[in-house]
Amino acid sequence: MQKIKLFCFPFAGGAASFYNPWRTLLPDYLELHCFELAGRGSRITESLYSSIAEIVDEIMIKLRPAFESGPYALFGHSMGGIIVYELTKRISEQNMPMPVQIFISGKGPLHLPRPELKIYSMPDDEFQKNMIEMGGISEDFFRSPELACLFIPVIRNDMRLAETFEVKELARLSCNITVFYGEEEILKPTDVEQWRYYTKGVFKAHYFKGGHFFIKDYTREIIDIISNTIMQTQMSC
Repeated sequence: MQKIKLFCFPFAGGAASFYNPWRTLLPDYLELHCFELAGRGSRITESLYSSIAEIVDEIMIKLRPAFESGPYALFGHSMGGIIVYELTKRISEQNMPMPVQIFISGKGPLHLPRPELKIYSMPDDEFQKNMIEMGGISEDFFRSPELACLFIPVIRNDMRLAETFEVKELARLSCNITVFYGEEEILKPTDVEQWRYYTKGVFKAHYFKGGHFFIKDYTREIIDIISNTIMQTQMSC
């Protein structure tokens, strides 16, 4: 089977290294590419983003050659799901080769009303409590003044981008969409499945026990779904 590039984009505060364990689990025909956002990992000294659009602008510049050089798929969790949808819209608008499949994890349909938590603007104690409850960060992280001082601004800024994001125009994409969602999250399946209106192709949703970071507990299962979905998509072409 022809090699297919799988580009993965992180959740708020996440680094590209989150996806490193996937490398040993993916089949040979999937080539993992983990995109590092500014302000973390190897780009820790770089300025933070002002908008999701700015992130998409950068990705288009850096990854356009890869998108135009062979088949690829996109995966994003939470804020990464917003990035994937907006990126795919931009790819379509510029008449570039579309991804064979996009995967959106831990993110509800972008047109639905969201709870007005505004976690990003909360005082430190409330902010830390909410982040721990979401499951992405352990209490130990916040016990380290050095780590907290370094990464809380990054996490806050990402949360601001995600919480204040408003989709300007809904576009029905030509590529298939597969969604992953935690059963203990706020949305009901009937809400989650409104993602089907974002594609002219095949839509499918998969649900997992757990909250927002179910992705940590079901890595093997998620990778199997990604692999099988891409294989079926390619075989039907």
